[in-house]
Amino acid sequence: MRINKTILLIQAVLFLAGCATVSRKELDEEIQDLRRQMSSLSNQAQQKDEQIASLERSLGDKSKEESLQAQLKEKERLAASLQEALDKEAKERAQLAERLDALTGKSKPTPNSSIKQIQIALQNAGYDPGVIDGLMGSRSRKAIRDFQKDNGLDITGKIDKATWEKLRIYLHRKVK
Repeated sequence: MRINKTILLIQAVLFLAGCATVSRKELDEEIQDLRRQMSSLSNQAQQKDEQIASLERSLGDKSKEESLQAQLKEKERLAASLQEALDKEAKERAQLAERLDALTGKSKPTPNSSIKQIQIALQNAGYDPGVIDGLMGSRSRKAIRDFQKDNGLDITGKIDKATWEKLRIYLHRKVK
């Protein structure tokens, strides 16, 4: 029995000694395998970092877009407010022109107003009727059409009552 125990003990020592002695080649292979795994994990971590950075940029771009949209809405609101004020001023000026005509006793210009007055008013309004000569030429008609178009009137190239109502306020003043 003692021999069996001794043999068993020798076998156990040899077994354990065999397990403890791993060849250098096996260690190198295991180290290489671990290095490959670390490299792969490092690449995966770098890709995740890039994805996170991309998402952060997207969130930043969205915030900028929202900010720009808010600025655009504010500018549109201000433009509408300015247009409303300009429309109100134009209406008040037209009323003042009518009152001035009534107070000074000047005859109110009609659609049959002199061509020279029409050319002066067009020029003062910022349109080019050509030479102010009292003759209704092609440039005067084009200026009338442009004025009518810009003021939402029927585009006829002729001075009708609606056109003269809007144009006459420029007879005695220039556009800034």
